[in-house]
Amino acid sequence: MHEGLQPARQLDSEECIKKFIAAVQTLFVYKVKTIRHGSAREFSTASLKAFYDDQEIEQQVTVSYAHQTNGTEERAV
Repeated sequence: MHEGLQPARQLDSEECIKKFIAAVQTLFVYKVKTIRHGSAREFSTASLKAFYDDQEIEQQVTVSYAHQTNGTEERAV
């Protein structure tokens, strides 16, 4: 992840996600359609869900302890 977008605290993760989506959409001129993440609470807040709905972004939550549903990076950990 870009150094300028890393959250200093867990509470900043929501703002970081929003900035990252905006940066990706600006840099690549494509709309983010899907976000896939683990089941951590900071990724599923009510305001983030509203943001995803407003931006028409599908939210996919991976199943805990089912590493085959995660990307290659997560499976290596």
